[in-house]
Amino acid sequence: MGAFRSPVTSRIVRIGVRLGSVLAAALLLWHFHDRFWYPSDEGIYANIAERLLSGQTLNVQVQNLHPGYAAFVNVAAFRLFGVDLLSLRYPLIASALLGSCAVFALLRRRSLLFAVIGSLGVTAVGVIQFLNPTPNWYCLSLALGLAWWLTTVPPRAPARLIGAGFLVGLIGLFRQVTGVWVAMAVVTIALIEEPDPSADSSWLARLTLAVVLIVTVAVLVLSGQAEPGASVLFAGWPVAILLVALWRVRITNRGAALVLLQIAAGAAIAAIPLLLYCIVHRSAPAWFSDNVTAAFRLGAVVEEANGGPWYLALLGAAAFQVIQSLEPVKVANGLYWMILVLLAGLNGVLAVRRLARSRDMSDLALPILAGFYGLVALFMQDAIYLYFTTGLTLTSVLWMIAPTGPLLRAVGAGCTALLVVVGVTYHAGQPYTRTNLQALEGQRTVTSVEASRIPRCSLQLGAAESEPYRRLVELVQRAAPAGEPIAAFPSDAELYFLANRPNPFRFYNSAIGIRTPGDIEEAVQILERESPQILTVRPADKYYTPASRVVVERVRSRYERLETIGGVDVYRLKRR
Repeated sequence: MGAFRSPVTSRIVRIGVRLGSVLAAALLLWHFHDRFWYPSDEGIYANIAERLLSGQTLNVQVQNLHPGYAAFVNVAAFRLFGVDLLSLRYPLIASALLGSCAVFALLRRRSLLFAVIGSLGVTAVGVIQFLNPTPNWYCLSLALGLAWWLTTVPPRAPARLIGAGFLVGLIGLFRQVTGVWVAMAVVTIALIEEPDPSADSSWLARLTLAVVLIVTVAVLVLSGQAEPGASVLFAGWPVAILLVALWRVRITNRGAALVLLQIAAGAAIAAIPLLLYCIVHRSAPAWFSDNVTAAFRLGAVVEEANGGPWYLALLGAAAFQVIQSLEPVKVANGLYWMILVLLAGLNGVLAVRRLARSRDMSDLALPILAGFYGLVALFMQDAIYLYFTTGLTLTSVLWMIAPTGPLLRAVGAGCTALLVVVGVTYHAGQPYTRTNLQALEGQRTVTSVEASRIPRCSLQLGAAESEPYRRLVELVQRAAPAGEPIAAFPSDAELYFLANRPNPFRFYNSAIGIRTPGDIEEAVQILERESPQILTVRPADKYYTPASRVVVERVRSRYERLETIGGVDVYRLKRR
């Protein structure tokens, strides 16, 4: 009887663990899903989605610097759940939950313990740290799904690379830069994972990898992302992976061509909905202008505003805090930030070592993918972009140390548990206005939240975060009748959405919408023609470029200053 019960009991326990892990991640996501906002980004995504919902055409009447799929998800959320910022959270947390499930399914092949703590870790240092409908979170969930696909489907399965290409295409059509890095990773994985000893010529594979290497180095150098600290922590490891791959690759030219065609075919399938949209609305030229020309402009503005080797400084400050502090909370938070910053480098070391020494490359898909995905963190060196990549990197490190000795496994489990506890206790749901020092020390600046009392914003926020916007929106709605446009410079699209007042411009950010003398003249003409009742200016904003200042100065004489609220100067059109 005992022999009969044992397998049944074991199966019940395993099912219980799986359901418990999913439930724990779901509860974490639901608890925090409405307790944070980042107003400028929220406004951008909401304003774009609302304009599309009203019948305007993406990229023709509404500028968008992401390829489009994130905007379509947001439109669907508004249709299903209502036009409110809260509605944008539902697909976001659903996507995060699927990513957590992918991590559990992936890691349980190595260790049930790592599957449990890994799925919780991805949630704890993931979307709940920056609850915002940015395409980056959808890209991360898709990348986790891609990692599961590549490690689960056998290399020679007919649909494997087409499916991988499809996921690569989806990622790229949520955020193009992320899609480029993921595509490079998938091409590298596919070319080296099945060595063919009989291959007497692999020039096509080597040429492909050489091109990927050159493009990677060029992008990192020209964008300024390859500064010494970033190179050691992030950028150097994909380069090292490519160098080793060039040495190890063994595949026939026909095999390499087939690999590239399958990946491209999958990506093309993913692009069909967007392609049809562009054909129907004749928006392809505008799409290209927004997603290439204007997107590069935004990258240049971000590069100018970047704070230099921030990750290296964070690592040093965290290490100093661990050494000199006697407070357990500060020590724990110092270790938290050290682990987050060092994860990408640890993944790189382990991946390159295995790639150089192992004959079996079948389990290298996840480490290589995570190595390239870590480059996303260099777009802007701050905690937010670090969180955008940590989930995949953490999963990869746990994947590689799961088969090792008990000591290393214990260290991995302990570090992941620390990330979960510290991340949830001291950082999740905390406002974006915390200073770097407050975040470093784990100071909770908001301990209670309440309904925001802001129109179209059914979120639970701290009073200090919501009160300035409540006052701003009330002032705008009093001064500008319903249906009358307002103008927000340089990038306060949240005012259009929250006040429910039209945006007279195609753009939502004047730094990317006003770039040339012709753009300046066009913006002035729009302001003179539409006569927005309210003009708001945030003079200290990093996006307030000289071109934007010229436009504001040319029309300011038509406006009278009302008030300054939360760093925003509010002007009203003078009565004639």
